[in-house]
Amino acid sequence: MANTTWYGDGTATVAVGSRTVTGTNTGWLTEVAGLTPIKAGDKYGIHVGRPIVIEKIISDTELLLADDWPGPAQTDGPYKVELTSPTIAAVEAMRRLLASLSNGNLDSLSEITVGTDDIPIGIGPGVFGTVNKAALVQGVEYDAFVANLAGRAAYNGAAKDFAVLVIDIGDGRSALYFKNSATSGDWSAPSYVTGPVGPAGINQRGNYSAGTAYAIRDIVQSGGSTWIAKVATTGNAPPTLPTTENTQWLLFARSGTAGVVDRGTYSGATAYEANDIVLNSGSTWLALQSTTGNAPPVLPTESNAYWRLLARKGTDGTGIGDVVGPNGGVVDGRVVEFSGTTGKLIKDGGVSITPFAKTFLDDSDQNEARQTLGVVATAWEKIGSEINLAGQTAIDWVGLSGFRELRINGHFTASVAGGQLFARVSTDNGASFLQSASDYGYSSLSREGATVTGVGGGAFNALPFSTVTMISNIVKFECHLTNFNKNLVSGFAAWNSFFATQQRREIIDGYALAANQRNAVRIFMTAGVMIDGIVVLEGIRG
Repeated sequence: MANTTWYGDGTATVAVGSRTVTGTNTGWLTEVAGLTPIKAGDKYGIHVGRPIVIEKIISDTELLLADDWPGPAQTDGPYKVELTSPTIAAVEAMRRLLASLSNGNLDSLSEITVGTDDIPIGIGPGVFGTVNKAALVQGVEYDAFVANLAGRAAYNGAAKDFAVLVIDIGDGRSALYFKNSATSGDWSAPSYVTGPVGPAGINQRGNYSAGTAYAIRDIVQSGGSTWIAKVATTGNAPPTLPTTENTQWLLFARSGTAGVVDRGTYSGATAYEANDIVLNSGSTWLALQSTTGNAPPVLPTESNAYWRLLARKGTDGTGIGDVVGPNGGVVDGRVVEFSGTTGKLIKDGGVSITPFAKTFLDDSDQNEARQTLGVVATAWEKIGSEINLAGQTAIDWVGLSGFRELRINGHFTASVAGGQLFARVSTDNGASFLQSASDYGYSSLSREGATVTGVGGGAFNALPFSTVTMISNIVKFECHLTNFNKNLVSGFAAWNSFFATQQRREIIDGYALAANQRNAVRIFMTAGVMIDGIVVLEGIRG
């Protein structure tokens, strides 16, 4: 045939008399553009002139022939599968469709009358009827319903096939009754809608009591287990395990096995029960029976009449770096010393660590150590880190109660004309700063070029670093505070230098009047912010 096409990718293996063909690199079920390369109905074997219809494609490398392969046998050889013509496939599909339409289904569907909410339903081969949607939802169809059989009498004179639903026919069940005829009271036998009432459930009654009356299916707890009453009973207790039943009771749930009870360190005066566990000489022991005054054995013995080893203590000091101390007899808070030269034994050194020694040992540096020892320091130490003043209006330092002298130095540029730098001190660690008009006093002396000017001082609410500041000028400054942490007046000395129309230098003396220990200091701008600059705080302890 001129239009015959075939497929032959890979190789194929088939034995004489077999229906199974095995492929290598074949891809028989691999889809291309949604279609497999071969399908059931195609013919295998045209390469040897013996086409056999393919019954099933099992996988990419296996297919099943409709008939046995007549030969010749083939192993990984070339092959050809004749592809069924599209025209033939279309004709076969049309034939099957026409066959399905000729089985009476379409004829039956065309003859039924479908009303509102009716649904077609098959009632036999090639035969359709309808069922109303309400009937499917409701489940039971009836003309009237009544609470009990006495209510049914109201419909005794109804026509044939009239249906009444009786909610309770007397035993808890519901049933439908139909009129057999128009004769009064001619009712059918009941068609039950619900089943009979089930048995009563169990009733939890708590712990068993001999004075309580129990009914059948009551549940009680006794001896750690749960029991169910077989009959009504009073004063008849459940049996003792291992007996699981008597005339009145049946075991419902058995109690679990008692667990262990941790009793701590063994004591000869304590009464122990079976399954108690104790700690003795570093090991853990389990009591086998009730006992008082009978101690666990000494290892390596692992059991006696009263105790059995549960967990053995670890071995003392056998590893590198393991250290073993004395078994009691030491004093809390004393220094530990090595005992001997092995490096594995320690002992009570006999020397107590006093609170003073602890304070000295936790000092972070030599300055704190001097303060602990009461040595007056003479050297300046930096307090905290250097601070960038750009954008700042104020800087606080707190926690300065250990310093008798403070030194603040740095430089800045004011953002507005007249912006001056001042200082205030605190006696409550920065919660507030002294700022009354009489808290401070000062006087100043300045020189600008060759002109020297003395400024009268007086009481003020802060200590000035300068009495005048020009915008956009870099101001260098330094100040000292004495007696800072003493119950004395604190002295204040500052100098500043900047260039206005010519070089200006100023010296300011002052004091903080409060004769109280100070512990925090603040520097701040009277107006604007500091455009740039740095500041460093230093102190001398004492």
